[in-house]
Formats: sequence, structure tokens, C-alpha cells
Amino acid sequence: MQKIGLISFSQLLSILLIFAALPLAAAQQAAAEDPGMTPDNFLWGLDNAFDQLSLLFATNPDAKAAKGLEIASERLSEIKLMVKENKLQAIARAEEAHGKVLIKVKESIKNLEKANATEEIENLIEIERELKDHEEDVLELKLKIKIEVEGQLSTEQQALLNNFMASLLSSTGEVKVEIKTKKGETKIKIMSQTGKNEDEIDYEIEKIEKEEGGFEEETKVKVEGDVTLSPEAQETLNKLVASLENATGKVELKLKVKKEIVSNAINNATNEARTFISKEEVNVEGTNLTSEQKTLWDLLKNQSLALVSVAAGNDLELEIEIEHELDVEEERGRDEEELEIEVDIEDGMAEVKIELNGEDLDFTLNTTDQELILQEIALRLDVTVDSIRPIVEFEVEEDEEQADENGDEDEMDENGQEDKDENNEGKELECSADANCDADEVCINNECEDKEKVNSTA
Repeated sequence: MQKIGLISFSQLLSILLIFAALPLAAAQQAAAEDPGMTPDNFLWGLDNAFDQLSLLFATNPDAKAAKGLEIASERLSEIKLMVKENKLQAIARAEEAHGKVLIKVKESIKNLEKANATEEIENLIEIERELKDHEEDVLELKLKIKIEVEGQLSTEQQALLNNFMASLLSSTGEVKVEIKTKKGETKIKIMSQTGKNEDEIDYEIEKIEKEEGGFEEETKVKVEGDVTLSPEAQETLNKLVASLENATGKVELKLKVKKEIVSNAINNATNEARTFISKEEVNVEGTNLTSEQKTLWDLLKNQSLALVSVAAGNDLELEIEIEHELDVEEERGRDEEELEIEVDIEDGMAEVKIELNGEDLDFTLNTTDQELILQEIALRLDVTVDSIRPIVEFEVEEDEEQADENGDEDEMDENGQEDKDENNEGKELECSADANCDADEVCINNECEDKEKVNSTA
């Protein structure tokens, strides 16, 4: 019998090189939409090796980072399918491969160097945008598990799945930190090459991010005037700014407190100092301030008033401005998962219905407090309240008995008023003053009454 020899590494490499000559972009695009071969298939290892080879052939660090994120998205698609089929071992294989490829992405970002620092920052912004897309996919998967899978697994299986998700988010977060660090280094290079200051560089980067269609998060804080913030007021300001992090939309908070000398209206020779808020603006687009943010803002206003009031001197001002904006690019050609959350409030109860791609999660809460309802939904989905606030739709139904009572009251008021008007209609007024009555009478309610009778009643 003729023996068949094992294939050599050089032969395997030749075969893979032939495959590498195929149009990879089209293949990877299809893979992002359809995971294709999944980690429960014994040939998946070869598929993963082919992906690693394509990463090896990437010509420079920015190309390697982009290719690595593309492969990471393919691994994530495989994990989504394996979660649906409850194949934990296959999930573990894909999650491990996902973590390894993101380590290579992180290394590529660290090694990214361009002679032109502006071109370097452009590459980083593009990688950052792709990572943001990937991170959103991971968060969507986490939410999907909460709605569709949780409750169907044993405690041990759920713990394993939670560990997998934590690892996915951790590896993605490490890449995000590396990008932030690299952007800081590149900003210094741009300053050195162009002679521009930090504010000018930030403006240029902002322009590039908008042109690239990426995302931008920026928080500007300005404190000016004759009075310095106390440590307590500074702590309040810091907490307020921190609470705005990752909040989508645009928030502008402006406050100006003044102390000035005003003339005393009673005695013009005496003047007194008056402290007041001369200007306050709260402009919010895209979302609403949370109750915590409102409380912090009110506290900051009171602290500012107190500081200016006790400060030595007159004609003093303290101005505080906070501007926060987070614009996230809308997904380009991605099949977004539809999340809908509806809350029906009736008879002191809240019926919550959460729907994600046709899968439902329903539960009842014994409260009508909308903030408490939001907190409970966020707790069950393991997300923040701010992330679901714009999604939740409340429908409050008035109690039928109460509605009938209100209707009867309205009808009674209308009828009562109508009857009163009918009684008064056509009735001639008897008097409008005492002069219209006899000498022993007085005019009360347009009627002449006997003086003695009125006095005895009084």
C-alpha cells in the first residue's frame, strides 16, 4: 500500500498564498455579514490561520490595525451565532482568537509612525471609528444575551458567558486606551512640526474627525471672574462634568453670578451690596439632564452665589460655562439591531415590554415613578440609565373611575355656571350704590337691604 506523506509547511504556505491572491476584501465583507465557518467546525482552525496570514501580509501598521479589526468583527459574528446555539466551547475558541487579534491591533497602533504627523492622526481617527463600530457590536451582543438567552442557562453556563463578555469588552477597551495614548503622542508631533498650539491642534483634529465621518466627544469647562471656586464647589463641578461623559447629544450650561452696589430705595444716601444670578442658560439637545445632573447644577449655583456673596469687595463676577458634545456617526451599511422598550402605566402598575429583533422580555413593576422604572430596566439589561432613556416610550393611562369623576366635575361646573348665568339673565340690577336705595336702605350685591337688618346681622 502506498503511503501518503504529510504535507510540508512550505506546501501549506504555497496553498495559502494561492488563496491569498483571491480578492480578500470581498471575502471579508461577506464574512462580516455571514460568519461562514464557525468554531464548532473542525476546519475552523484553518479558516482562522488564513485570517492570521492575511494579517501578516498587511504592509504597514495602519493596514494591519484595520485588517485586525476586520478579523475581530468576523470572530464576533461567530460568537453571536454560537451564543444563539448555546455552544459555549465554540464561544471560548472564538473569544480567545478575538482577544489575540486585538492584541496585534494594539501593537500595530503603538508602532504606527508617519513622517507627516497630520496623516498619522488621520489614520488613528479612522481606526478609532472602526473600533467604535466594533465596541457597539459587542455592547449589542451583551444586551441581546440579557434579553434572549439569560434565564435559559444554568448558573455555571451564565457565569461562563458573563466572563466571555467581560473579556470581549476588556480587550476592546485596551485598544481604545492605546489609541488615546497614541493620539496624545501624535498631537505633540504635530505641534513640533507645525508650531501650532494645543487649541489650534484640537481644532484641526475636530475638523478631520468631521470630515472622516467619525465621532467626537468634547467637554469644555470655563471658570472666569473675580472669585475663585472653593474646593467644595470645584468638586461639584468635577462631578457634573464627569456625569456628562459618554452622554450623547449636546449640553450647554452657563452661569454668571454678580455682586454689585445698588441704591437703597428708602434712603438714597445708603448703598448696599446685592448678589444675584445675572445669567443662566441650560441648553440641551439630543437628551435630557438626569436628576443627578440637575441636582449637581443646582448645588453649583448655590455654592457660586454663596462664594460671591461673602467675597471681599464689590462689583464682583463669577462665570461658569460647561459645553459637552458627543456626535456618533450613523452606521454605514450595517444591519442595526432594533431595540424597543415600551412602558404602559395603569392602576399603579408599570407593564414593561422590551423587544430586540422579535424577541420579547416582559415584566411588571409595582411603581409608576418613571425614574425608578428606568433604573430597574437598566439594572435588568446591565446598561446605564442614560443609554436607554431616549429609547423608552412611556404611555400613562388615566384611571377610568378617576376620569369619570373628573368628567362629572367638569360637567357640574359647566352646568352650575350655566344655571347661574340663566338665573342672572334678564334680571334688572336694583342698585349700584346706596344713593339708588331709600334712606333706610343700603346697596349690597346690587340689592337694596334694610340698614337695621344688615347691622343686626353684622
